[in-house]
Amino acid sequence: MAVSLLIDRSGSMAGRKIELARLCATALCDALTQLQFDCEVLGYCSLESEPMRQLFERQRAAGADLRRYNRFVERLDLKIYKRFGTADLSGIALIDCGHENPDGEALA
Repeated sequence: MAVSLLIDRSGSMAGRKIELARLCATALCDALTQLQFDCEVLGYCSLESEPMRQLFERQRAAGADLRRYNRFVERLDLKIYKRFGTADLSGIALIDCGHENPDGEALA
């Protein structure tokens, strides 16, 4: 069995929430490792992206129907803080907040 922990790094997680997420991720990974379960820790948010902004402008200028999209100028930022197969938890301390939270993309 392996466990993948996915942390929302959106702006709403700023302050105490992201601090608690870091502490919980560390404790969970430590417990899973002691129980000999492999685990990874991922974090996600979105970041503004100039290439996506340019694509959006081109699509809008071409008259494309963009109503099915909820983001236009931001890209998914998925970070790995602890990889499967390692015991090193030091990367978890680097979990920070970003911008928005593209939940569906991150889960996919």
